[in-house]
Amino acid sequence: TQDVPCTPLNARAIRALLEPDLPPPSTAVALPGLKQLRAVVDHLARIADTLTLTVASDGTLTLEANTPNVTVAATYSDLARSEE
Repeated sequence: TQDVPCTPLNARAIRALLEPDLPPPSTAVALPGLKQLRAVVDHLARIADTLTLTVASDGTLTLEANTPNVTVAATYSDLARSEE
């Protein structure tokens, strides 16, 4: 589990980004539809400043918002996956 703060970037900043040099993943998981995923992220972002994204090799994606008083999570199961 890793906490990653998210800050929106403008179009110029996005064009200036370069892909990091990373080894290929051992498991690739297809994400849910962008509209659905964005709606969940927008709701969770209202709860906490930091969202936790967890992907498991069984095809499970979990988005989680934690505060001292509550933890709210959305889990997607049986996502299409491929192991390399």
